[in-house]
Amino acid sequence: MILTEVLLFSSFLGVPYAFESESIVVTLDSARIAVEGEYTFRNITGEKVEAYLYYPFPLDSCDYPDEIVVENADFTFAPEGIRLNFPIEPRGKKAIKIRYVQRLKSSYARYILRSTKSWGRPLEEAYYSVSMPRFWQKVHISIPLEKVEVRDGRRIFYGKFSDFMPETDLIVKWNYGRTRNPTEGSDK
Repeated sequence: MILTEVLLFSSFLGVPYAFESESIVVTLDSARIAVEGEYTFRNITGEKVEAYLYYPFPLDSCDYPDEIVVENADFTFAPEGIRLNFPIEPRGKKAIKIRYVQRLKSSYARYILRSTKSWGRPLEEAYYSVSMPRFWQKVHISIPLEKVEVRDGRRIFYGKFSDFMPETDLIVKWNYGRTRNPTEGSDK
């Protein structure tokens, strides 16, 4: 079995596994951000690999998560993130699911994407969805999520990318707008 530790949810040349894809769903309300992510890794060797990763949380826009749930990996707490470890079978794939909830500090939220660069290759596939109350105004999202739906009093932005090498983190900024019943009118 090959053991390799990887820092900052990133890699170095020569690591026996690759970060292949991610699917991220961000749900915002006036007090919290919830992130649900599925991350797929591929073992590029003919031997079983034990993967070790550091997964950081953005603490500039939010507090340390109140809630963290990890599926298909063991984890331990770290000062600004969590450390994950999981096996990947020879030439196999492993999907890890992580869900966390953070208290917002202002009308700004960030999900870390730039660490993808340290893997030395783009994500084969990436999906991002950002949901927020429909009455929020002056919304700015740092990556082009060009599809928009309004459903159940929420505005949902989403996009799918191939061979994606992010230049920036996923940053969302907004103004809360006037407080009102979210089923009134359209603020798209």
